[in-house]
Parts: sequence; C-alpha cells; structure tokens
Amino acid sequence: MPVCKNCTHTFNGLFCDQCGQQENNGRFTGKELAGDFIAQVFTFELPLLHTIQQLLTRPGRFCAEYIRGKRKPYTSPIQYFLIMAGLHLLVRVLTKFDPIANQYKAMGTKPPTDKAIQRGESVGHFISENLNNFFFILVFIFAFLSWLFFRKSKFTYTENVVFAFYIAGTYTIFPTIAIFLSYIHPSLYYCLYLFTIVYLSWSLVDFHQPMNRLLGTLKGVITSVLSYIAYILFASTVGMMYFHWIR
Repeated sequence: MPVCKNCTHTFNGLFCDQCGQQENNGRFTGKELAGDFIAQVFTFELPLLHTIQQLLTRPGRFCAEYIRGKRKPYTSPIQYFLIMAGLHLLVRVLTKFDPIANQYKAMGTKPPTDKAIQRGESVGHFISENLNNFFFILVFIFAFLSWLFFRKSKFTYTENVVFAFYIAGTYTIFPTIAIFLSYIHPSLYYCLYLFTIVYLSWSLVDFHQPMNRLLGTLKGVITSVLSYIAYILFASTVGMMYFHWIR
C-alpha cells in the first residue's frame, strides 16, 4: 500500500483519503511538470501566501520537500511564477516605472542627446518593456547552472527547473519593492541587485545542502552571478537583433 508523501498516511487508490494528495513517487519528471502546468495554471484557489512565506524563510528546503512529495498545501511552481511575475508587471504598469529614466535620476543627470547613445537606450527600453518574456528564460538558465554546479545533490535538471520557477517567482518581490523605494530616492532601486544575489545564493545552498557549506556558498554566488550575466546578455542580444533586423 502506498504511503502519502504529504501526511505519511497509508491509503489505497490514487489519492490519499486523509489529505487528498495524489500519489507520487517522490521525484519530478518533465511530463509531470507539464501536466501540473496545464491542470493548475489558471486555478488561483491554492494557498499562495503560505507558499510565499515558505520561500522567504526556507526556500531551498521547501523546494526539496515539494519535489520529494509534499505538494498538497502549496501553489504549483509554474502557477506561482506566473502569478508573481504578473503582479510585478501590474505594479510596473500602474506606477509607469521607467528604469532608464530612474537611472538618470539616480545619477543626477539628464538623458543624452547623442543618437548612438539614444539607440543604446532604445535597446534598454525594449528589454525593460519585455522583461517578463526574457525573465522566463532566466528560469532555465538558473536551473541549468544550479544542476551543473551542484550535481552531487542528485537532483535532476527537471527538478532544478521546479526549484528555479519557485525562486525566480520569489525574486520578483525584490524589484517590486524597489520600485516603491525609488520614490524615496532613485538610487535605492539598485539595492535590489545585492538582495538578489544574497537570496539566490542562500536558496541554492539551502536546496542542495552541500557538505562543505563554505564551498557551497561560493558556488551559489558564482551560479547567481553567472545566471544574471547570461540573462542580461541574452536579453541584450535579442534587443539588438530586433532593432537591427526588424526596426
């Protein structure tokens, strides 16, 4: 008889008769992740606030427990990512926040009139306006580097993608808060970069639980920085290609 991974109750059938969670083998596959997306992405009745609380206080351990079978009380990874990214985009639209304009306010200068610089700024605006489209790519970059640098943890790439969806969704909280901080002073917006690196690195160590914590922390910082650099390079390349061939 199967034992529920969520409440440890022994039951018959496909669903636990005590908590209602569906039977699973404690691992994640690509097929299961896709099915989870189709079944739940438009359902908003799951405990989102409880999921956020877990991801802010014990992000790695929460993701590991979710992957290993404790899934019933939480919002699914892709649904969580879409909700959080959507909320961030909504705040940006409602506040009409422009990161390029904020940059000049922080430096205390006016936008340049040089055409070459203005073209570069156009790429920046394109990236900013399509941030959520590019941000989806960051999930898979972060998952790949997490899998690559922490292979000894035995999590598969798909399971690292689950982890990355949760962490990337939680990451959007920082730039959302930073938008409001920019109204106090434009330079406060850039505090988010420090918080991002700290949060991503901490999450990686908490998820993979390396034997050598110091080495694991170093790997976490490297993984976080490389993920962000790769994300910016990808978004910039797409932006430049768009203006060169389409515009």
